[in-house]
Amino acid sequence: MQSMQPMDAQPRLKVPAAEFQRNIGRYQDLALTQPVAVTRNGRERTVLISIDEYIRLKRRDRRS
Repeated sequence: MQSMQPMDAQPRLKVPAAEFQRNIGRYQDLALTQPVAVTRNGRERTVLISIDEYIRLKRRDRRS
């Protein structure tokens, strides 16, 4: 597994949807340390992030 760094410091990992479906557990683990962008036809469609990162973003959004 990759080293723990703040999510802002790491580029997101891109993975095709079919690969994501085959190995969802692996990508859930990776999403704890970095965003995982799921692609479809080569284009980013969704991003998987940790619950901690989601909560942090929601709090920041509420303050704005």
